[in-house]
Amino acid sequence: MPRPTKWAGAPRSRATAASRATRSCGRPSQHDYAARGCQIEADEIFISDGSKCDCGNIQEIFATDLRLAIPDPVYPVYVDTNVMAGRTGANVDGRYTGITYLDSTPANGYVPAIPSVATDLIYLCFPNNPTGAVATKAQLAAWIAYAKKNQAVILFDSAYEAYVRDPQIPRSIYELEGARDVAIEFRSFSKTAGFTGTRCAYLVVPKTVVAYDAAGNAHPVHALWSRRHSTKFNGVAYPIQKSAAAIFTDELKSYQGLDADYQHAVINHAVEYVNGNVHTNTIENFWALLKRGLHGTYVSVEPFHLFRYLDEQAFRYNNRKGTDAMRFTTVMQQVVGKRITYKELIGQTEEAAQS
Repeated sequence: MPRPTKWAGAPRSRATAASRATRSCGRPSQHDYAARGCQIEADEIFISDGSKCDCGNIQEIFATDLRLAIPDPVYPVYVDTNVMAGRTGANVDGRYTGITYLDSTPANGYVPAIPSVATDLIYLCFPNNPTGAVATKAQLAAWIAYAKKNQAVILFDSAYEAYVRDPQIPRSIYELEGARDVAIEFRSFSKTAGFTGTRCAYLVVPKTVVAYDAAGNAHPVHALWSRRHSTKFNGVAYPIQKSAAAIFTDELKSYQGLDADYQHAVINHAVEYVNGNVHTNTIENFWALLKRGLHGTYVSVEPFHLFRYLDEQAFRYNNRKGTDAMRFTTVMQQVVGKRITYKELIGQTEEAAQS
């Protein structure tokens, strides 16, 4: 069963975290959630330096002997941080014995089925990275029921929710009844406003979510995370938080409606290209470099490798102020233990065939 770990270090006031959430997250609480019928209070929202960090750090407040459920394929940080915490057991034929893998395949539409065994900590990611699959309200309701039955906690990564366009598809798990009792949600500004390098996100931990110890006693997760977050995290710079509340675009009609969720400013390119801090030069610069690379450097780009070209360009852009030596060293440090087979290279795998 998931058991909260002991607190370490001198505590900082819970009111500090609550005050920070109120100042910085009034907008997410009001627009991202209230507008969709979700009851989320400002002090249930924790500003952070990225949803990747939150996904990796959240596991620290849970016991090391709990049972994990993790989709496959999915964002690697879910597995890797639990491996480093000593929670996953041995690796046998590429899979860890301590993880219940939730297989996402073409047969199930890349939305994994509810496992037949009980688990304690469930990772879900919708829209999914890397498949792009989304879950319906009925599918999420089934996960909520499963979590309640097994006294489990759902870690719901909705960093890609901005890409959902179907009004019938939930953008937050809190749109479902009962989710406040079992789910923690991760949100990111990197997909909506290009904050990948600037680093700003937020985590939602309702006060009604509880984890159970071995004796069956319930422990509020909100208090545990508030203690961990305020002890180990120094906060996001206020100018970055203010920037996270604003989005600048041109007059393309697709951007209409953003002001319901964000502070949205528009630049009219028929009149000017810069108005104070309002411009789209940064994103246009990035896309120009990307398109020139695809058309002028690589020329022949296979669809099943497209995400790799995007990752490369994002890496170059985010590290543009470094030296060639620094970029080379950084890349070499990330290739240890990774390999690509010849079949993957030429697109002869089942996954490539589906792309």
